[in-house]
Amino acid sequence: MNRARRLCQPWGRLEWVVSQVDERGFAQTYYVLSPDPAATHVYERAGITLTRGSRVVFDAVALRPLALLPPAAVRADESRSDSPCGFNPYWDIR
Repeated sequence: MNRARRLCQPWGRLEWVVSQVDERGFAQTYYVLSPDPAATHVYERAGITLTRGSRVVFDAVALRPLALLPPAAVRADESRSDSPCGFNPYWDIR
């Protein structure tokens, strides 16, 4: 995890690491970052316009931004009782 934090530091603060394995057994890993406004030019080159409170999804292998998560997608839904361990971005993002 410390290595991932160091890799992501130029673009923002690492918040989550999301991994998935598809039906063929191919593993994919993504980093979800709280973006650094000083790196806005990197995001703009990728076609991503930062908004306040949003997060950016990065491809962990290529280290490039893929998508913007709006603030509403990353807020914990406190009214849900089916998340006993708190917010889980893999399951709770709608």
